[in-house]
Amino acid sequence: MTETPQERRARAEIDELAVLLDGVGLGGPAPAAAVDDDAMQREIAAIVGRRPAAEPATVIPLRRRRSPWSLAAGVAAAVLLAVGVTLVPSQLGDPPAVAAAPPMLAYPIDPESLAAGEGAPATDELTALAATAAARVDPEPTGTVQHTLSQSWLLSVEVDDDTTTMAVEPTIGETWTAEDGSATFVQWRGPGLAPSGELVFDQTVDTAPDNAAVDLLPAGTFDAQQAARLSRDPVQLRAELLRSLSMLGCDLPDSPNAAVCLYLAITDLADRLVLPADLDAALWQVLADEPGLTLAGTVTDRLGEGAVALAFPAADWDSDPLVRVLLIDPSTGSIAGREEVTLSSELLDIDDPTVTQFRYDLSVGWTDVTGPSQG
Repeated sequence: MTETPQERRARAEIDELAVLLDGVGLGGPAPAAAVDDDAMQREIAAIVGRRPAAEPATVIPLRRRRSPWSLAAGVAAAVLLAVGVTLVPSQLGDPPAVAAAPPMLAYPIDPESLAAGEGAPATDELTALAATAAARVDPEPTGTVQHTLSQSWLLSVEVDDDTTTMAVEPTIGETWTAEDGSATFVQWRGPGLAPSGELVFDQTVDTAPDNAAVDLLPAGTFDAQQAARLSRDPVQLRAELLRSLSMLGCDLPDSPNAAVCLYLAITDLADRLVLPADLDAALWQVLADEPGLTLAGTVTDRLGEGAVALAFPAADWDSDPLVRVLLIDPSTGSIAGREEVTLSSELLDIDDPTVTQFRYDLSVGWTDVTGPSQG
């Protein structure tokens, strides 16, 4: 069967991913030209490792996050984050009728300038955020399981029969990380956005519907005490964060990708763990002295609240030029969300800066249950 140009470009992207995975010793999927579509889908499913939920879970009330938030399940997920693509099997139900890219946040400086490092220095703002975080009083944990509930738009690649489809899709996700290092990840398709670009949700959401994807990871997969064990000394903490992504060369002396490596390491932690106030303070002290990142200004986020936006330049491994933006709540010094803007992409048919990923946490905290309760 003759491939369309879009299919050829999509397969080329999968080939690039295979080379990247192989380069860090993960093997990766075979080159697209060397496997049939069924084999390719099995490879992708093996990387993502999701299974459909047996039953829907209970309704959990949504609330604005208190403190910090990938589905980074080890080295493979870190590499997928690095290349900026999430591979998703066709398990989350039919895509929405309109899968247009989300509207851009109103940055006071254009994304191309941010990607070029032309934003204002962020040192003073980050120093102030560190002080705000240090003064925050966190509530006592109500259990031993760390829980997050988030709304995102994620760039997905779906392989079905002879078709490879890419789309930016609304997604709701929940994670539970237990004391023994086991974890539960649940994802399902979420609602669209308001015309303004803000998130749309009711006060309650029926979590884990029938078509949700569930990933159950065994004890020892994660270090549930990682946030507590990380150093609070900025120099030592920076080294620990970069070392956690050594498979990407992040810990090499004078790595040109250090700023992006810190972004990936910090967001990976916050995606599945509760970050205490003193760790948030130390993280902003680390970034305050980091060359490469700049201030993208103060913006109104997709929850309608103010956030300080930090811009991180593209990495050497990015196939397309992009800028990663970390959003910090100025009232608490905690992470409020993150957005990624692709400036252009032949593969995605993008000619102008376009939001290709974002994530906001609706709830982060401690609980005494592991995984969704069955109704």
